[in-house]
Amino acid sequence: MPRKSRQPKKSILRKDTTAGETSSSSRSRSREVCWGDLEVYEFASILGDNPSAVEGSPLTLSWKLQEKHVVGIDYQEFMRKEKRRKRRDLYIPGAQRDTYLLSLGYSLKQLLKLAEENDSIRRSRQQNMKGRFDSFKKVFTMATKTSKANKGGSSMVPVPNIVASRSG
Repeated sequence: MPRKSRQPKKSILRKDTTAGETSSSSRSRSREVCWGDLEVYEFASILGDNPSAVEGSPLTLSWKLQEKHVVGIDYQEFMRKEKRRKRRDLYIPGAQRDTYLLSLGYSLKQLLKLAEENDSIRRSRQQNMKGRFDSFKKVFTMATKTSKANKGGSSMVPVPNIVASRSG
């Protein structure tokens, strides 16, 4: 059976240069990015159901659209230039969330009921996690002992320092 000669395949990502065009000008043209307008959708904040909020009631976004704005990207970047926030600035303390929800018309009874439900869910999750790391630690310790026996007493495998915490 005759062998077929293999020809190198051309990449579909690379453009061939034509006469008068250098590879650098071709490369720079392919790296241009154009941005259009920015569409901003605003949704209302409502009482959430996330049990990870240890202090205060959780907030979530409503599915109902409140407003939609269309702005140019240059205008948006100019306006927010000095207003960029750090991650810690995005956190809303629990008391402030509760005050906000009360101002929206939620009752104190609703907030307290949700707090009880969230505490119950957190306790349940903590109970489910008890003992989960014990079997992991046992297997890891056995692997470390096996490793020490094979290497003559010195082990490169660290023993884990498992710390369990409880909130609430």
